[in-house]
Amino acid sequence: LQSYAQGLDRMLDGLTDLSRVGRLGGQERAVDLFTLARTCWAQAAPPDGFALHCVGDSLPVRGPEQDLIRLFAALLTNVWAHHDARHGQAWLTCAPRDGRVEVTLCDDGPGIPEPQRARVFDVLQTLRPKEETGHAGIGLAVARKVVTGLGGSIACLPPEQSTGCRIRFDLPGGAAR
Repeated sequence: LQSYAQGLDRMLDGLTDLSRVGRLGGQERAVDLFTLARTCWAQAAPPDGFALHCVGDSLPVRGPEQDLIRLFAALLTNVWAHHDARHGQAWLTCAPRDGRVEVTLCDDGPGIPEPQRARVFDVLQTLRPKEETGHAGIGLAVARKVVTGLGGSIACLPPEQSTGCRIRFDLPGGAAR
């Protein structure tokens, strides 16, 4: 009963977070992408043995500050929450595209099977039982809501290596207005 109640608490927390996207996103501002990602990584407190590598040059992105934090917290937490080992790596890259910043996050985990790549962005969807991961299946729905709210798109792509997950999305470029 206690485990069930904890699961409901996680679900309610996730749904509350999802409802805040776009409504309580905070002040819009430009932020350095890699600084934002590293800060979210540190605040999420990954287990020992997991590392985030920011590859290449960083670019500024623009958006409501709290929504950007929600986006990266959701994506980065998945790196270890759904990994099949006690250690792992994630790589973050970015590139300019028509006034926007295309961001790619790859990891060396088990990846997402092709038939499930689109549905993982739906609310309450997980690949493994919620009891195993401790997550309610709302993080990628939060990520999608943030990205689409900022005029972008997000997708789970085939991994570049034989395993792993690859998420690509775009955000507004961070030039000051």
